[in-house]
Amino acid sequence: MQTEAIKTDHPAGEEDFAFRTGGGTVALRATDDALTPYGGLVPWAAFIRHTGIVEQLAETCPVKRTSPNAKPVHDILHSFLLTALVDGRRFAHVERLREDPTVTELFGLRSVVGDDTIKRLFGSIDESAGAAWVAQAAAPIWGALPEQPILDWDSTVQTKFGHQEGAEVGYNPVKPGRRSFHPLVAVGAGTRLCAAFRFRSGDTVTATQWQAAMEDAQATLGGRQVWLNRGDLGLGHEAIMAWHEAVANRPKYLFKLRLTTNVRRALHALSETAWQGPAKAGVWQVAEARVRLPGWSAERRVVFARKLQGETPALAQGQFWHQVKHELAAYVTNLGEPAANAWQVQALYRERADAENVFDELKNQWGFNG
Repeated sequence: MQTEAIKTDHPAGEEDFAFRTGGGTVALRATDDALTPYGGLVPWAAFIRHTGIVEQLAETCPVKRTSPNAKPVHDILHSFLLTALVDGRRFAHVERLREDPTVTELFGLRSVVGDDTIKRLFGSIDESAGAAWVAQAAAPIWGALPEQPILDWDSTVQTKFGHQEGAEVGYNPVKPGRRSFHPLVAVGAGTRLCAAFRFRSGDTVTATQWQAAMEDAQATLGGRQVWLNRGDLGLGHEAIMAWHEAVANRPKYLFKLRLTTNVRRALHALSETAWQGPAKAGVWQVAEARVRLPGWSAERRVVFARKLQGETPALAQGQFWHQVKHELAAYVTNLGEPAANAWQVQALYRERADAENVFDELKNQWGFNG
């Protein structure tokens, strides 16, 4: 096999090193340029420079840094944001960026600061002043929402190890008995915008502090009036529904119900003629009723849905009767019939599936699981 001589001048290394690979010839050369594994931050650097939001936050920071040796707020905020972007889950993970000169050049920083500097800045900001500070800078973002947005609510469990302030033992399906946090979040339907976030200890349930979180969301949205609050299991709580019903101009609600014994009893009480749509395998049927479950202060509109999954003939199982298996769902709402019929209620709730993608991104890509 004919070979080619490759000239190299040691130690300058000015010539390319060429290698024939399965994908073709690959050349390697020495360079004095800065190299970085964070090339994907270039679009973010352009975006953040275009919006100017970090500069605005730095200028309006409620804590003024007067020491000539103090790190600029601009550098601290960028360091914190970049740590989150590269999947940092602890303040200490900022160390991943500190030795990369490309990052400081790309974002115009004196340096990427240490984790203690970030914690000192945030620790010195009063909670209410900090909330107003961030809300003021984020106000233009809400222009992406319609005048009457829909908010999708959900909560998650953040398992914590060691001793962290506020972590308590509560519902934890992944690590039963382990201390955790139980944050509550609201997302604008059809967007990737979180209108509310409530950090709660692990001994809470989904409905805990919901009213305070809703008030935070309404304050954040300014003049926009929420039209509908939509949520999964756990939000169909008497206190939450009563809050919506107490004042006429408050948002409507649409929550999924757990298929408890009482909910199933109400479903099975429906006659076959109450179900709309053909009873065929793979298609949904809907029905509705006025139901007052134990713990509820009044009757409420409940929409039931079922989908036939198949029938088991009696003889095939050695039984005296055949079995019919359905997929079931139940939704409670204060939307009236003129606003949405039973089919539309089910369709409106199923649109919430898009929000699950947002919650999944928060948990698995943005460190929401801790």
